[in-house]
Amino acid sequence: MWASFVVSTIGAFSPNWVVMAVLKFVSTSLCSCAQSASYTLLGESCAERVRDSYMLIMTSVLDFSLAAYVAVGYWILNLDFSYDMGVMTFTPWRLLALTLALPLGIGALGTQFFYESPKFLVNVSREDEAVDCLRKIWRRNNGKGEKYPCKKIILNEVGNDRRKDASLMESLWEQIVPLFRPPLLWKSILLYFFTAVIFSTNNSFFIWFPYLAEKFSEGLNSQDAGAATGMCEMITSNSNNTAEDFECTSTMDISLVWSSLAQGVTFVIIMLVITKLAHRKKALMIIIMTFSAVSSVGAALVKDNITSFIMFFGLLTNELCIGIIYTYFVDMYPTSYRGMAACIGVMVARMSALGGVNVLGAFIMSHCSSVFYVCGGLMMIAAAFACLLPPDIRKK
Repeated sequence: MWASFVVSTIGAFSPNWVVMAVLKFVSTSLCSCAQSASYTLLGESCAERVRDSYMLIMTSVLDFSLAAYVAVGYWILNLDFSYDMGVMTFTPWRLLALTLALPLGIGALGTQFFYESPKFLVNVSREDEAVDCLRKIWRRNNGKGEKYPCKKIILNEVGNDRRKDASLMESLWEQIVPLFRPPLLWKSILLYFFTAVIFSTNNSFFIWFPYLAEKFSEGLNSQDAGAATGMCEMITSNSNNTAEDFECTSTMDISLVWSSLAQGVTFVIIMLVITKLAHRKKALMIIIMTFSAVSSVGAALVKDNITSFIMFFGLLTNELCIGIIYTYFVDMYPTSYRGMAACIGVMVARMSALGGVNVLGAFIMSHCSSVFYVCGGLMMIAAAFACLLPPDIRKK
């Protein structure tokens, strides 16, 4: 997190786009690793009875942070200033890059006050440190009494033997290979499939969200009383225009802010409501993916601008499953494989998002309805496979 913060800050002063692209790649790679580790660390550090709820709340924070970034971006990008600093010119978008780097530094600072996972410490034969961490957690949670009663920790899990003399490559091999062998093979295939479907459909549409919000605003304002168009008509309305027909601008339209805030607040409210049903992860997964699939098809079929755009928001609700998936990463894997399983999950998510963005960009203008139908079909398949997840057990 510290490295990501420093590199991202330096990137705001890049003299050209090549330097900026390299620094952005390094910074986002580092914070992506931290994302998977944070889910795993949270899952191992909270009580089992509230683990599912906390993971869902963490996802709601992620949802609203996107809306918050858009609001900050609107305020900064619409400023009018330019300072010549020799090798580069400092403009509002550079200030935005600096501002968006701040959460990385704040997160890194906050992590300094977080305790290491006791399970991880025991797994690498550091029992004394594990007991010490538990003691500190006990005190922070207002533990009563003079002395912490726990003296020794024993993990009753399969696959927790870790050799101290193993090299880095050997350690990686010992953590990765068992994920793709029985009895963990089926769990890995299932969870990575869900991850690929969600991120390839959700993130690709999020990347296009500013464009879609602008087109929706234009279509809504220019629409006659009886003229119904729908989502695909709004998206492809300027598909025959050439590059010279568009004006490149770094400012942001207010319609994007309101759309993002509406999406963020709505998702947070939904997420806080379903935390009461966090013990029914399997049922929630099936319901959310089915609803998202139906919304995806509806966004292409409905010929009313407002209804179609609401359906588009329904398509994005599959993001609510991210917290549920990471809960399964914690529940379904032993401690020694948990972190690596989540890290590979983030790699699958990033590659799926990259592939989805490029496929969507190639076909959204020429085969708009088909893109929505395919996304709906993928999510319906994911909903069917969700029926194969282990049954929910309510934690008392």
